[in-house]
Amino acid sequence: MSEIRVTTVSDAAGTGPVTLTKQQAAKAYLWHTFSTTIRTSFNISSVTDLGTGMGRADLTSAMSDAYPIINHNQMGGAHNDTFVWNEATNQSASKWEWNTGDSTSTVNTMNDNDSTHSIFGDLA
Repeated sequence: MSEIRVTTVSDAAGTGPVTLTKQQAAKAYLWHTFSTTIRTSFNISSVTDLGTGMGRADLTSAMSDAYPIINHNQMGGAHNDTFVWNEATNQSASKWEWNTGDSTSTVNTMNDNDSTHSIFGDLA
């Protein structure tokens, strides 16, 4: 197995570090149950159940502003023939809340499913 060790990866001119402009990694991610059991996470300090289909996650390290890109996904449950929706609400640099439901109802209905989230943006 080969190993590469470097102190600095320089730009083409050799005058400074290389700029990685087309790369982005998640700054936080979460997989949890609505009983607030965290299955796996990164940069998440806690999860709170706010009621049927609603939750809140608190970040360990805050984002640079209140509007990072948040992706949601529901897992499991009996929604195989319906459209599932997720809405981020009450965002700040250190937390976000969400509502989840499906197209058969106008209220939050996805209370028994695991939920996954990923957060993209800049840390403070």
